[in-house]
Amino acid sequence: MTDPNEPAAAVTTLVHELAHALIHRTDPDGAELSYAEEEIVVESIAFSVVGGLGIDTSGYSIPYLTSGAKTTPTSRSSKPARS
Repeated sequence: MTDPNEPAAAVTTLVHELAHALIHRTDPDGAELSYAEEEIVVESIAFSVVGGLGIDTSGYSIPYLTSGAKTTPTSRSSKPARS
């Protein structure tokens, strides 16, 4: 796991939490995400954004994403995703 006191970890955490905030500002009629689904989405966003800045978080992000993917159902019976 990344040391939370390292600047790269702080940037990654900030982007991860910002992604949570932005997801909650979306259309209220959109698909509801479970906790695990939302974590996969926001960590993917953080991984992509900080990767674009040249910060490698694959040592933490990839295992985190895979563990979340193992516990998240692949089909949904609730509202369909927005297109």
